[in-house]
Amino acid sequence: MPQIWLTYEELGALLDCEAGAAREFAAERPLDRRRCHDGRTRAKLDLLLTERWLDEAVRNWAGRQIAACVDDLQAVRRLMVAPAAATGVPDLEGTGDTRAPAGAVVATDVAAADVAPVTAERRSA
Repeated sequence: MPQIWLTYEELGALLDCEAGAAREFAAERPLDRRRCHDGRTRAKLDLLLTERWLDEAVRNWAGRQIAACVDDLQAVRRLMVAPAAATGVPDLEGTGDTRAPAGAVVATDVAAADVAPVTAERRSA
């Protein structure tokens, strides 16, 4: 089992309380406590608190990973919107601007035996 040593401030954040209340909790539990080389006292988490700490660490990591994926997807979306706007394809931003450049194929005209692309020039004729 890993040893996780937290300051009273960190333990308070884990328990959602103030550092003083975390200190009292560590004394009542009783958790091993030691003064470290930096002058701060740390409490060693027991099995249940270690599980809670690891669960929160994984949840925070997963949240960061999801946020990074969302950022990546938004970047790809922005890259896809720019060429779509240049070709006259309806934009993904919802503005409804579907104007096509002159000469671009925008639809098909289906007749009995005649299937030909309809261009902006042919449409105006």
